[in-house]
Amino acid sequence: AIAVIAAGLLVSQDRQQAGAIPHTGALSQSELEEELSVWDSVRSAAALLEHGCGEEEKGLCRALEGTGNDEVERVHNYATGETWWFGHLHNESYSSFEMYEGMEAKGFVNVEHVHPEQAEQVVVLQGVVRCTWQERNSFVWHTGLLRRGDWITVPAGVSHALENAAMELLAGEKDNDGTKVEAEFDEEVVMRVRYTPGTNEMKDFFRSLGRLSESSALTWMPGMPGIPDPIHTAMLWSKFPELSRFWWMPTAFQSTWAVIGSFIGGMLGAEL
Repeated sequence: AIAVIAAGLLVSQDRQQAGAIPHTGALSQSELEEELSVWDSVRSAAALLEHGCGEEEKGLCRALEGTGNDEVERVHNYATGETWWFGHLHNESYSSFEMYEGMEAKGFVNVEHVHPEQAEQVVVLQGVVRCTWQERNSFVWHTGLLRRGDWITVPAGVSHALENAAMELLAGEKDNDGTKVEAEFDEEVVMRVRYTPGTNEMKDFFRSLGRLSESSALTWMPGMPGIPDPIHTAMLWSKFPELSRFWWMPTAFQSTWAVIGSFIGGMLGAEL
């Protein structure tokens, strides 16, 4: 079993492109203000559409028609504390899929994962994010903090994880340069996330996670909320084979379990 896992790790590392390391940077003040303006309009539209248009809101609802924001929806993951806003945010000019993601103070993407075919860009609009990623062809992991206006682009095939760093910082966590964090920050994180190349299947993927979080499907493993149980994991892999994988598990095993687990799930009446 150890040999199989080790072989799988090597295969997963080989799938990473040569020189495939994350790139980081920071927005200018004007770029950040523009991003925040778009985010504010998306968030307001989602809240308006979610609660419905009464007499007082009819004018605002009509103003949304045809802008793209008239299709924005919000999905919450009760297991991880994440919230996703998406809808008519598919950016055709970039052939990408865009959404906004919020994480509560204790919210996190709790397991390192890989997007086999997609690069992921994250722009932090609020709060502090800890990003962890794995060096190509090694077991070396790197970690760093992203603050408001910072961005990171993770190439396809690179293992990574994101988490809200608020609780660590409040407990006296040190910044990237080793100094103690003293600056004020928002405990809730908001990020604009872009996947390239994009696919609108991602809407169904995040909707499925939101629905699963309303049951025990994402809380079955003590201390590690957010990971679907084996049957629902297989069903997600079967329906969305190229969107997300575990970095440490052999690809062949994941593909095989997607078939077997989905069959078992169907027999048991499990749904996404």
